[in-house]
Amino acid sequence: MRLPMHQLSARQLIGRCSKRPPEELAWQEFVRRFHATIHKGVSDVYARLSGCEHNVTSPAAEEVVRELVQEVYRRLTRNNSEALKQVKANHDDSMKNYLLLMCMNVTRDHIRGPVRQEGLRDLHTAPRFRSAFGLLLGEAKH
Repeated sequence: MRLPMHQLSARQLIGRCSKRPPEELAWQEFVRRFHATIHKGVSDVYARLSGCEHNVTSPAAEEVVRELVQEVYRRLTRNNSEALKQVKANHDDSMKNYLLLMCMNVTRDHIRGPVRQEGLRDLHTAPRFRSAFGLLLGEAKH
């Protein structure tokens, strides 16, 4: 007998999500468990790195956050879900930490494009990046 989706461990759920063809019920459960983490991770990092911490709810910022959240899902499913298959998470908290790092990378890559074009210093050394990374790590411990 198969366990109901909500009773699957993170590892079991990831295994079901990374199957081909995709298992729709598994993805629905993945979104139920982890979408809030992805959205908050992207939103927090975007607010910090873009400098719009006080205006992240503007329609333009909300649209960027939506696009970045979708990019997180695209990266998870790209190349036959290779990113998911690499995850060694046994618990939801481990998966959330992995997703927070992915959110940070996706958001950083989005913002980094214009930074490189303008010839500015590497974003890794920028105070905003260090601050956002610390924010994520602090949240991941709670």
